[in-house]
Amino acid sequence: MLMEFKADAMTTINKQQLSQLYSKWYNSLDEILNIPPDIFDSRAAFDKNGSLTLKKSELESAIRIHTKEPVPGLPGLLRIATSYAAWRNNWQEFSVTRLFYALIFIAIISSGADIIALVSTILFVPDSIFNKNRYLTYLIICELGILLWVPFQFYSIEHTKSLLFSPEFKGTFAGLNILLYAIIFALSLATLSSINRHATKQYQPILFTFFSTSLVLTLLASIFGTSLVDSLFGMNSTNPLTPWFSCVIFFATIFFLLVRLIDLRVHDK
Repeated sequence: MLMEFKADAMTTINKQQLSQLYSKWYNSLDEILNIPPDIFDSRAAFDKNGSLTLKKSELESAIRIHTKEPVPGLPGLLRIATSYAAWRNNWQEFSVTRLFYALIFIAIISSGADIIALVSTILFVPDSIFNKNRYLTYLIICELGILLWVPFQFYSIEHTKSLLFSPEFKGTFAGLNILLYAIIFALSLATLSSINRHATKQYQPILFTFFSTSLVLTLLASIFGTSLVDSLFGMNSTNPLTPWFSCVIFFATIFFLLVRLIDLRVHDK
């Protein structure tokens, strides 16, 4: 959530709000005060009324230290610092990144809904589709949108979730991925079956290659690409232009060139 704020963002949480957040996130004042001052100067952050002032720049510095060597008390502070309640009265501190975050969330939900509609139609009422080759291409594009999310979700489990809670939570959160992979597996079988049954023979290899490559590369990125996600988009991405540049290059090559090329070549006879 810190990535959604401006570089100089800061917020103040009053004593009453802090009491509620302590209870919600299983934290205490003593834990925050015991954080080494060279990592987070908690005594300077609290005023005489007991209100806590948080600055994004200070939290980011503490996070970089914590990722290299665990700091007791810091995960609890970060759970408070990244909660919606701590920032809900400071909308002016959010940057334009929050808008793109919201758009990406909508895109993921839309891709999931589109996949359900497209797969249901091709499986149960295929005769209603007048251009099955192009229809299957759009289905694969929607599935690619979901697949692109998988490496980032895996990264969040390996890094941010364990940072906010504890390394032991990796197994708990990772266990939830079984359902995600089961859904991807079922959709993959349905898509491959649909390509085999409904695509014309001339364009079946194109569609099989496009979908299989997307699936394999995404799953490999989920397992071995967390360091790449970390350096380009995650906590080790220190230059704010890096994720923007990476997104432009990726979408320019994948969606505006490769997908458009396939879309032009795939048509019904």
